[in-house]
Amino acid sequence: MMTYPRAYHSLLRRTRGTWADSLFVFLVVEGSSSASASNNEITVVEEPRTVTAAPPQRLLPEPELEPEPESESESAVQAISPTRPLLKGPPTGVNSLARDDPRGRDTTRRGEEPLFIHPEKFRPNSFFIGREDELRGLHEMLMDRKRRSEGTSAVLIQCMPGGGKTHLARQYVFQHRDEYPGGVYWVRAKSRQEMEYWYWRIARNEALKGLIDRRDVEELRNPKRTVAIVRKWLNSQSGWLMVLDGVQFDTPGLHEFIPDSRNTSLIYTSTERAVTGDPRFDNPQVMELGLLTAKQAQDLLLLEMDKRPPWSLDDQARALELVQLMGRLPLMIHVAAQHLKATREPLSRYLKSYRSRPKAGALPAYRAVREQLENRGANAALNLISLLVFFDQHIPVEMVSLGMEFTIAFHSRKRGMC
Repeated sequence: MMTYPRAYHSLLRRTRGTWADSLFVFLVVEGSSSASASNNEITVVEEPRTVTAAPPQRLLPEPELEPEPESESESAVQAISPTRPLLKGPPTGVNSLARDDPRGRDTTRRGEEPLFIHPEKFRPNSFFIGREDELRGLHEMLMDRKRRSEGTSAVLIQCMPGGGKTHLARQYVFQHRDEYPGGVYWVRAKSRQEMEYWYWRIARNEALKGLIDRRDVEELRNPKRTVAIVRKWLNSQSGWLMVLDGVQFDTPGLHEFIPDSRNTSLIYTSTERAVTGDPRFDNPQVMELGLLTAKQAQDLLLLEMDKRPPWSLDDQARALELVQLMGRLPLMIHVAAQHLKATREPLSRYLKSYRSRPKAGALPAYRAVREQLENRGANAALNLISLLVFFDQHIPVEMVSLGMEFTIAFHSRKRGMC
């Protein structure tokens, strides 16, 4: 009979004890077991306890927060939640945008550079090829005088996955950030939880000091309240640029995050384009990115491989064939170039192996991935794949996140007992 720490039972109470949530927690905690899914049934198979899976990476970076006293059974789970920011007092440090005006309407930081909120290791693109016309067009759309005089000028950069949406937005930010004295705010937006975290990052910055007093600090424990305060502050400012990267427009309550203020700009990057003309999202103009030309894709691959022109005819021919096989998608080209640089594998050999590689989306590709995971003993990953297959398209994201939290807490507690 298996026993689990008290935090496990507490976690089941938090999920209301539903069979699906209980099953997921069991699969994640028992990382050294394997699961298979077929005909809407899941079978969990025990394996020797000598095989343990490493705890998964966090989906979001964790804020540096001062923890509150908690009961022993709940502390391990609660301490790792990135969506429960606990602000102990108004931020202190650099001068604030709103310090001189209690309404927060001053849009320039006296003697300081504009704010730039962005993910860690956020750097300019190493290479930018074939999108110069789109870059100029994006700037013209974002700076449209008529649209900015009425409110936020929003642009949706739309294309298939891996087509270069984020690459273009990042190039624009680094090339034009000095033209936005109100600051630049890069928000990862693939889920509501991610957006809440990045809005908390904006709220934590002293730029909001004019809107945050000690009474507000308690309210910032609620992510919805944080979003409302940040949106209110952005609506009172001008001259800023916000990027919502990877946004899904069917995210519940997405409109609650969208600011609207004169002389401001907003970039969406998404694979969707169903929001054209929707005032809830600032009625964005759409920029649909096409594929790179064959020559542009070829040049991108060779340059990212650190090959300098002039290139040999053999290299050009092999690079051209390879990028055509990859659909001329910038992301796939980038991944291939990084692999070739890291392994120093000859382009001719890589091309030969790529021709016979299982194509993504086909059953052989799935089998190849599963075999690699089995060879590595990555049983937790195999369990997660089986669970996601079982749920088909209705992925219980919150349940997955909750199971991840408990797994981290479980392993932390286990290490502490050693």
